[in-house]
Amino acid sequence: MSTNTAERVSVAKPEASETIPITAIVVVFNEAGLLPACLEPLMRFDEVIVVDVASTDDSAEVAKELGAHVIEHPWVPFGEKTLPTVIPKAKHDWIVQVDPDEVVPARFLEVLRSTAMSAGDDVAGFKIPFRYYFRGRPIKTTRYGRIIHVPRFFHRKRVASINTRVHSGLGELLKGMTVPSLEDTADLTVRHYWFESWSALLARHRTYLQHEGEARYTKGQRFTWTGLVKALVLCARENLLNRRDIRANSTEWLLAVFILGYETKAHLALRAYQRHLDRRHESSKA
Repeated sequence: MSTNTAERVSVAKPEASETIPITAIVVVFNEAGLLPACLEPLMRFDEVIVVDVASTDDSAEVAKELGAHVIEHPWVPFGEKTLPTVIPKAKHDWIVQVDPDEVVPARFLEVLRSTAMSAGDDVAGFKIPFRYYFRGRPIKTTRYGRIIHVPRFFHRKRVASINTRVHSGLGELLKGMTVPSLEDTADLTVRHYWFESWSALLARHRTYLQHEGEARYTKGQRFTWTGLVKALVLCARENLLNRRDIRANSTEWLLAVFILGYETKAHLALRAYQRHLDRRHESSKA
């Protein structure tokens, strides 16, 4: 999750172009109904790759009808795990990764092209601004009520390794590389239709929790009870206690409670993963 403290990068006004030398990658699983809104604005890219992770609906067929190049992939719990396999197959070095529940603005393509063309040799990629929606409406409070910058636009030859863990960012950059944030203008801000129902929200995050412990441990986090308490206090302040405007909106109040609960379980998942490693270490010494 972005803290949005990085320096913003302005983008020069782009010139129109019929082709944009950037590959767009969309990973899908049973999301045929979302694909027209997602893919149609992307089809002006020179290449659009849809990675179908064993969908049982007609996601692959819809993507092909819209003009995307479809790559079949075995099922994985989240899309990041497909990227090391798919990225080398792209035609272009600049990659933008879009989720099927996201819709890019009309001038997004031109702005990204201009950004890629003017990027310095020390820039590995950019953090794109996202506006979150829940059940079709923009979120106005909690950590998801602000613009969140996510590193989804990058040059594949400037990234040493792509991250395949949940909620872990872009990956390891080559030495000296940076990933600045782009300005959150109307031409760049992507609409992320996060979840359409509570059941979908809870089901997806149950899957995330199965991988959260390993992801946080790999990023260098270590569980302590003191750390858990501090994290929950900060989380409550950010999403609930300092939000007077949240009291009149029951949906967003429940979202705040959900975020607090997820943060608790994520820390406990880290604790469980550490204990698993400790037991494995002890057994190896026996």
